[in-house]
Amino acid sequence: MKTEKQKEEERELYAKFKARGICPKCGKEEAAYGRVHCPNCLDEMAVCQMIRRANLTEEQKKQEKAKALKWAKVRYRRLREQGICVRCGKRKAQVGKAKCFRCQEKENEQKRIRWAERKEKKKWEEKK
Repeated sequence: MKTEKQKEEERELYAKFKARGICPKCGKEEAAYGRVHCPNCLDEMAVCQMIRRANLTEEQKKQEKAKALKWAKVRYRRLREQGICVRCGKRKAQVGKAKCFRCQEKENEQKRIRWAERKEKKKWEEKK
């Protein structure tokens, strides 16, 4: 078990590596663009997460899903109250809206594509 002093030292070291753009997990490689960890450590962590999730029971999966949903709701409320885009969490939201202009445009484009695909699929089903 780690002492409080050891935990504090680890936090400080993590912050130093992060500030310098070095992966805090291995302490050797440069962090991936827009990330804290290097690509190798990110891959390693992803594999570990996949293994961990594969070994969860159905009850544990339900608990994790509920926890994630609760966190998402808290995040949404917090960002909405601060007037920040609820999708990207970076830019200011449009006045009276939950998303920034850029994210709203992306979402609208995705909806247009899905709508066109459904419309095309419906045409093919009617021809049969």
